[in-house]
Amino acid sequence: MIKLLIVDDEKVIRDGLTRTMQWDKMGISVVGAAKDGIEALELCEIWHPHIVLTDVRMPKMNGLELMKQMKEKMPDIKVVILSGHSEFSYAREALKYGAVDYLIKPVVAEELENVLGKVIDKMQEELYQDSLMVERYKEMNTALEQYFNAVKVGDYDDSKTYLLRIVNEFVRKKVPIDHFQKLCAQIVITFLSMLKDSGFNTDTEFFQPYRNVYPIILSYTNPRELIEWLNDFNNKMITWILDNKENNNHAAIRLAIDYIDKHYKEYINTEMVAEAAALSSNYFSHVFKKSMGESFTDYLNRKRIEKAKELLDQSKYKIYEVADLVGYNDYKYFSIVFKKLVGVSPMKYIGIKK
Repeated sequence: MIKLLIVDDEKVIRDGLTRTMQWDKMGISVVGAAKDGIEALELCEIWHPHIVLTDVRMPKMNGLELMKQMKEKMPDIKVVILSGHSEFSYAREALKYGAVDYLIKPVVAEELENVLGKVIDKMQEELYQDSLMVERYKEMNTALEQYFNAVKVGDYDDSKTYLLRIVNEFVRKKVPIDHFQKLCAQIVITFLSMLKDSGFNTDTEFFQPYRNVYPIILSYTNPRELIEWLNDFNNKMITWILDNKENNNHAAIRLAIDYIDKHYKEYINTEMVAEAAALSSNYFSHVFKKSMGESFTDYLNRKRIEKAKELLDQSKYKIYEVADLVGYNDYKYFSIVFKKLVGVSPMKYIGIKK
């Protein structure tokens, strides 16, 4: 998904843009909304959006100053300007600072969609202009996924091997230093994004040095220095994950249990609960069984059957009604699970209770 940040000092405009546009259909995810340039910079360092849609005139830091700082710190972010008719001179100046386009308020949804479509096309065109970079990004993302999965399941030696493999490949193929710098920065950004997506709290002081990683990376102009820096980054991340993994797992399981408690009457599966817990499906299954002593499916069935017993004890519902009330739309399957966990069929259970 393309990540978009909205910046405007008027709450009604921020909320309106966030809620009224069909972002999903455009392949866009709105990662935040800021009321001024200062807040926008903070959110950019956290979320690393691909596009920033910003007003020109705002208190504290206006859109032009925001663009100046972004150009220095985060030059790859595309900026689209919002301006009033009386502020057109600002919009022209913004174009000089690298804004890719501008829109006049009030914003028309169709015009905004067209402009953002052009921006996305431009981003894709820039990416595919260099087939070497495209191939390196593919390799990097595969290696990063392997690395991250290795870290999460505790295979820390392999986790280092995956990253070393790809950066050594950069050196072997003599990737230009500017490409090397961008790829190393992308490794850090992608890794932190994976951490956040997996439920780890990255909004701490520990991650402060890595929120604006480009200036750090650009200070290294030798591939070996970059590899040493990246190795140091890896070691720090692994140590941090080791220290915080257990707490994060406990928090994720609490989120999963809460989701199950609220939705056990509905159709739910591993993927849905894992998403609620901010974990991948495979890792969620591993952590859930380790923490709870039983699989997600067994826990869900046990939860549903306990609720079914409570309903049957009330003698107000027919058995097929109880099955439906606790999330089973197949009466026969409900009876099989019930007998397996209780030892008798639902009908015999009612008889025993009487």
